[in-house]
Amino acid sequence: MTSTSRTRNPILSICLMTVFTYCTPDETQVCLGSPEDLQVPLYENNQTGVIIHWTTEENCITVTYHSGLEEKLVMIQAALDAWNQISCSTLCFGIPSLQKIPFDPSTAERHLHLTTDKLSDKDIIITTSLTYDNDNGRLFNAILEINTTHLQNLTPADLTHHIGLAVPLSAVTGDIDSIMAIPIHASLNKPTSNDQKSICRLYGQDPYCRD
Repeated sequence: MTSTSRTRNPILSICLMTVFTYCTPDETQVCLGSPEDLQVPLYENNQTGVIIHWTTEENCITVTYHSGLEEKLVMIQAALDAWNQISCSTLCFGIPSLQKIPFDPSTAERHLHLTTDKLSDKDIIITTSLTYDNDNGRLFNAILEINTTHLQNLTPADLTHHIGLAVPLSAVTGDIDSIMAIPIHASLNKPTSNDQKSICRLYGQDPYCRD
């Protein structure tokens, strides 16, 4: 979509939480800066340059959703599948399940949660927030918050883009073929070769962040 009356640019609010520390400094391998050859940069802490990333484990990232998103479950699964189907990446998102108790980002680990709320900025359709260790970049959880005012306007491209922010890859501007491009292209609902190259650099057989 090249023009719209609503602001479609994502707001990526970052919670820097240093309270979570599982490794002593000599056990933690910090990865700094996104590789320059990537068209779609890896997401980094803009204060330290540390790359934000999920730990590489055998189990998939837990995915839950708020009951208000039941009608969007098929779209949610399709957006998750679009990232899961990148064969060179070891990162995977689990099958979404209903969150039956309030989601607590201060305790949730390796968890992606999708919820709804009436956002203060009525023009925003969806936002993404991350909770991670400020020192080593390890991502604990991500929240996609969908504005109830615009729930019916949510598109597959919106969801796939914002799950990409939870990978996390950076949003990009300019003439770059990417699901991470801003403004979001409504006709594009899966990662492009540029996106695949970035996620495979981060989570491939030789992962950029070795933890």
